Amino acid sequence: MRSRISFLVAGAALLFAALGQQPVVAADAKAGWYSKIVDTDTVMQYAVIPKRDDVVIVDSRPAGKYDEGHVTTAIGIPDRKFDKMTDMLPVDKSTPLVFYCGGLKCPLSHKSAFKAEKAGYTNIQVYAAGYPDWIAKGNLGSVSAAYVKKLLDKKADVVIIDARPIKRKYDPGHIPTAIAIPDRSFAKMTDMLPQDKSKLLIYYCGGPKCM
Repeated sequence: MRSRISFLVAGAALLFAALGQQPVVAADAKAGWYSKIVDTDTVMQYAVIPKRDDVVIVDSRPAGKYDEGHVTTAIGIPDRKFDKMTDMLPVDKSTPLVFYCGGLKCPLSHKSAFKAEKAGYTNIQVYAAGYPDWIAKGNLGSVSAAYVKKLLDKKADVVIIDARPIKRKYDPGHIPTAIAIPDRSFAKMTDMLPQDKSKLLIYYCGGPKCM
């Protein structure tokens, strides 16, 4: 699985022992919708850092949409390529899967959920409100390595911040143009941040297990 560069996640809720303990939202019946729907609060319990190994969140949108912003820890499996990318799904077909896409009018997550069910997966849910709702509720998004490289290639106006320790991690190697603001020293180094608070900031550290 390709490595992803993730934003820090704010306000993670309590972890539950099993997906089956999560409440399922009773959504209005809609043609083509998968039957098991979950809300943002439920997804917030799965989309946490360190990344959970007992649940897989799947973004069913096209790869370009996923690259530019997705739910934290989610993997990208575009619905149109689902049958060719099933190797990204867990071997254990009882593993909880949560699919989402571009909102209530987007059918891709539901289509993928039905495909996963047909493939033998037994614990499937759909976050029907999807990525727009995730951001609207105040959650941060994650971006892919491919997106960051694209920004660097076109010299976009963005500040990339390495939150790892400087001497042990940043100095031996970091993403090009990234500045070092170790999380432990953040409060003392805010002068390194741009004065324009609308500027795009991309944070990263040591991977999906790094907080």
